[in-house]
Amino acid sequence: MSIYAMEKALKALEEIYAGCGYFIEEKFHEDAMDLAGFVRKDCIEPIKVLNQAIQQQTDGKWVGLTDDEIKEIIGPWGDTPIKGYTRQLFDKIEAKLKEKNT
Repeated sequence: MSIYAMEKALKALEEIYAGCGYFIEEKFHEDAMDLAGFVRKDCIEPIKVLNQAIQQQTDGKWVGLTDDEIKEIIGPWGDTPIKGYTRQLFDKIEAKLKEKNT
């Protein structure tokens, strides 16, 4: 599995884990709260394994930003006429960092 795929799976599991921890008890049936607890418990081990696998694959290797991560950083700038220039800037910064760290 690629690092990108592992990171996507990890993010999804972390969001599920977090989501099952935030609820208002008086609005949910006891069975729903139990299920949320089981889901959180079942997410812990895969989260740990994915974190370890990502760490092992990335030790000593350059890991660049994904397109999604760049879009998160660019935010509203991504919808402006300077969109292409913003991406070029990110690519140049990433290339310089890679050069300095390898």
